[in-house]
Amino acid sequence: MKVCTGLIGAKVVKNIVSNWLLMLVNVGVTYIVLPFSIRMLGQEQYGVWLLITSMTGYLGLLLLGIPMASHRFIALYVAEENYDEMNAMIANCAVLYLTMGLVSLFAGSMLIFVFRSLYTIPAYLVWPAHIAFLCVVLNISIGFFSQLPYGIMAAHYDFVARNLVLSATAVTKLALIILFVKYRPSLVCLSLAQICATLVDAAIIWTVVKRRHPKVHLQLSRFHVSVIKRIFSFSVF
Repeated sequence: MKVCTGLIGAKVVKNIVSNWLLMLVNVGVTYIVLPFSIRMLGQEQYGVWLLITSMTGYLGLLLLGIPMASHRFIALYVAEENYDEMNAMIANCAVLYLTMGLVSLFAGSMLIFVFRSLYTIPAYLVWPAHIAFLCVVLNISIGFFSQLPYGIMAAHYDFVARNLVLSATAVTKLALIILFVKYRPSLVCLSLAQICATLVDAAIIWTVVKRRHPKVHLQLSRFHVSVIKRIFSFSVF
């Protein structure tokens, strides 16, 4: 009993330490990226970038609580060791993420017309701003599906590995931003760096999931409307 309690306590401590590590890495990355971006882009370009990220940030609301619902249901089947139902739930969550990603891509593409009408952009930044806007929308859309593997790891209570991956991808994102923006200080390069970082992040996390949780199989053919309704009944609430 004491051994079991000690193991649980050690696991909790590891989770807490990994959470603090992730927070420190994110704070450190932010403190480097912000002054670097302002210095390289200049106040005018960076001001436009803030407008773009502020407007597109609302697309994240389209997640509709799906990450929380996916954690709940996947964790339930993991606890029961019902891996068949777990994979069915993962497949349906994947379909929802992909659908929401497409919806956000369409909605974000429409938002660019609102962006053009609300804000007066300097003439030399009009087209770079439009391209960057669409790149940011695409990045958000891709990011929807990237939520799934992190949810799978959370459902397996694999928080230490998840936080280490998040820390590594945060540093990778920093390196890509520095590389792209130093090559050409522009809104387009900054937005392309974000997309590349998201793709690298997805590749890393899916590789980790496959190696650490071999019973996980992504089979989109297992999509079923009844399961989707079950997920939505919890996520919308």
